[in-house]
Amino acid sequence: MLDVLRSGWRWMLGLLVLGVLVGVGYVAVTPPTYRATTQLVVSPRAPVPDVTAAYQSSLLATRLASTYSTLLQGRDFADLLVTRLSLPMTPDELRAALAVSPLPDSNLITATVDARDPRTAQQVANALGPMFGAFLLTLDVDQAAARTGGRVAVAESAARPTSPVGPQPVQDIGLTGSMGLLLGVTMALSRQRRRTVAQRAVEFESRTGIPVLGLLSRRWGQEEIRELRTIVQAVPEQAKHTSLALAGIRAGLGTPELVEALADSFADLGDRVLVIRADQATSLGSSGPESFGVADVVSGRMSLAEAVREGEGDRPDVLDRGGQVPALDVLGSPGMRQVLEDAESLYDLVLVHCPPTSQSAAAISVGSRGARLLVLAAERDLGKEPLDAALRRLEQARVRVVGVVVVAGRAKAGGRRRRQARHEAPAVPRVAAREAR
Repeated sequence: MLDVLRSGWRWMLGLLVLGVLVGVGYVAVTPPTYRATTQLVVSPRAPVPDVTAAYQSSLLATRLASTYSTLLQGRDFADLLVTRLSLPMTPDELRAALAVSPLPDSNLITATVDARDPRTAQQVANALGPMFGAFLLTLDVDQAAARTGGRVAVAESAARPTSPVGPQPVQDIGLTGSMGLLLGVTMALSRQRRRTVAQRAVEFESRTGIPVLGLLSRRWGQEEIRELRTIVQAVPEQAKHTSLALAGIRAGLGTPELVEALADSFADLGDRVLVIRADQATSLGSSGPESFGVADVVSGRMSLAEAVREGEGDRPDVLDRGGQVPALDVLGSPGMRQVLEDAESLYDLVLVHCPPTSQSAAAISVGSRGARLLVLAAERDLGKEPLDAALRRLEQARVRVVGVVVVAGRAKAGGRRRRQARHEAPAVPRVAAREAR
């Protein structure tokens, strides 16, 4: 926490001052509001001859208090008040300034009136009782109902307010200042967290010699992918090779989404891109006799051009794993190098989605067949043994790791349904598609 205070005190102080200034400005430009309070009592009109009648009249008065509270806030009564008192406001403005509530289980009604002028607030509050009694007589009721109904009297008159209820300088300025300080602390914590991740990335690079090519946010967007694309293009080792394999340090990091987003980003440049889905989790369409993929190409059953599914428009083409062959057997087969060489002759970039590096043999296999490897890890993996151990195994197998991409959490899931619908389309060989056209 002391590190946060030392590194972010400028943010906290600046936003605290900004919050105080906002509060001062609000208090300065907001006219004062005064509030007058009165209390009305509802009683039966007819005399009470005995105890039973008195009890029934009390129940009636309690129910009438609730009904009269609604009528007091009605538009007709507000129009009557504005007309009789010549108030400088509309009936709707008066209704907004009037608050009426019956006291529970009683025949009392509390009414408050807010106004810019204390005299107006007192005048309207004290006129509610007499004016409402006259208003009740204008209602269309028969004589029997009038005799059994209730009457409204003033139980407590409204005094002229001497101090405004709003704005309240101390509370308002304190509230806006506290909000500014809270925002400053939040921004300081966020900056400190980013700085900590960046420091750990520098330490990781100096210890392993493997560059951290990107720091993706929890819900990364297209701008971050474009920056990662630019960095990957600038890597000297990658400039010599058009095959790039991506593997997460473990499952659940959003590697499939990152592979597709990176492929789409390269395709936006006009590059011809092929995505080879070698991971078990993303080998959609890998079951059944209609499946085609890299397993069929490696085994010689189909050519690469026949097994590839064309992307829509200028979108990347896709080569699924195909068949029921495990991913490790496909990536480690002798024919995989030839598949990559053939793909490199047809495409500007070949992206291979590998299983997680926890199954490091698969990443080693595709790396040994000529593809460079890009490892995806969470920020908490930096400096931890699982990532270091996986990189050591890759180094021992002489697999060239282009770099590491660090993500704050799961990758962004936006557009997953659209992508899934595209991925789950029937696998139609390229030759068959041409014949259909």
